[in-house]
Amino acid sequence: MKKNTVFFLVFFIVFTLGLSPLGNSSLFAQIKREALIYIPPITGTNDKEESAFFHQKLTHEAILQYFNIVRSRHRSEFILKGSIISLDEYVRNIDELYDIDKQISVSPVPSLPTPPVRNTRDRREFFSWEVDDAIYFFDTKGEDNYEPILQPQVQNRQFMESEADLEVILETWNSVLILELIHTKNNTIYARRHVFYRYENTDEIVNDNLTIILREMLSYLPEIEEIRDSRNNWLFLEASVLWTPRLYSNEGNSLYLTNFGGKLALDFQIFDFMSLSVGAQITEDRFIVSGHEEDDNRDLILEFPLALKLIIKPGDNLLLEPYGGISYNYSYLDTTQPSILSWFAGLQIGIKAGPGFMFIDGRFSMDIFPSAMGNIVDYHRFMVQIGLGYKIGLFRKNSVLRGY
Repeated sequence: MKKNTVFFLVFFIVFTLGLSPLGNSSLFAQIKREALIYIPPITGTNDKEESAFFHQKLTHEAILQYFNIVRSRHRSEFILKGSIISLDEYVRNIDELYDIDKQISVSPVPSLPTPPVRNTRDRREFFSWEVDDAIYFFDTKGEDNYEPILQPQVQNRQFMESEADLEVILETWNSVLILELIHTKNNTIYARRHVFYRYENTDEIVNDNLTIILREMLSYLPEIEEIRDSRNNWLFLEASVLWTPRLYSNEGNSLYLTNFGGKLALDFQIFDFMSLSVGAQITEDRFIVSGHEEDDNRDLILEFPLALKLIIKPGDNLLLEPYGGISYNYSYLDTTQPSILSWFAGLQIGIKAGPGFMFIDGRFSMDIFPSAMGNIVDYHRFMVQIGLGYKIGLFRKNSVLRGY
């Protein structure tokens, strides 16, 4: 029994861990791009022409600055929202609007920076940002950070303190377009601006002011670094050819090395670190019984393995998956009566190749119950399986985004 154990251990190590990675292709696709923006219809007005005018203006400016416009909120990373209120309503609620604006923090420091910021032992990590044609520094402590200048709406509030000024404004404008740049994921407001206008007399000045404000708002958006890892998919389809040497044990031992087969499997990556694998394979089961060498002791076994895999992703071009599970066995030719269930454990090593992975898969398995053939009963099978195949991912998971 000790010799058999040593045989299987050596066999497993040589054919699974003895490989070196081939190729230098990277699993990662790092794409730097501008943010995805959704621009909903303008709210607060029943005038379709007025709504279409500003919606077209917002879309035009975003495209000119190379941002990607998407058609639905759930596909976006930021929302550029526009709403219209009358100037009278704006004046009545200016204090409340001012308080809201004060709560909007203008800072390049994300809430969860990647990699994390560790301001410990008198160490401070800063983010630099260009504001008002000068470089300022921010950190997560908030100490000594740059204070944003008064926003246009604050200046307007101070300007409208006199009744005379208010009358001039009311004679010049009659509506206010409120613009908000909103983070889709956490619904926080990145920037908020107001544009005063009289729609029936919209001229180049209003257009120019809107252009300047939009460019300033969109300048707050970070560049997105999208990291696509081909190891992160909801589903993997794999196919492989198998070499299945087997040791049959009863009163003596019979080793047969020329059993072969094939396998198809689906891996459901339920977590980034774990997947559930279901498959179907057909393998030869052939051996020689002492005193009956002339008999054809050949069978085809249908196996349906169910396995739980751990997913390890070292470096940029490897996929390691140690696994264990059970297999349901069925005789196709009815030559033998194999154990209905077998347990197995193994390791699959995948190497990036094209859109998927080439892999080698080594596993050891053993019957849970005795097998039988004719007058020969209660023999046990000890099986090593070496698979060589290819797997490809389907239904990619969301990419890792850095920069916001």
